[in-house]
Amino acid sequence: MASATFRPDHEREGKVRFPIAAKLVLIISILVLISLGTITALVTFYVSEDVRITAEENNRTVNTRSATAAEAELSTISCQCFSSSRHDECRGFVRGTSPSGFGVFL
Repeated sequence: MASATFRPDHEREGKVRFPIAAKLVLIISILVLISLGTITALVTFYVSEDVRITAEENNRTVNTRSATAAEAELSTISCQCFSSSRHDECRGFVRGTSPSGFGVFL
């Protein structure tokens, strides 16, 4: 009987199928991709509500400023149309002290 010597698989074929470096690169790449995807999903989930609320607040602020500016401009135009006898009433309206109780507080 001839004695058989133990030879690893990679010595029998004469080449290495997957080097250990390639396996490590593959494993680390997969872990990095999974972790980046998880972080991106979590940030999107938790921050999207805050971004929506901030956008609504900014929109409300811009709308309020625009409405105030438009109301002031319209009251100025309407005051210019008044006759000279109602000049004092017009000035009170712009300051927010009109007899009717409506006006722009400047």
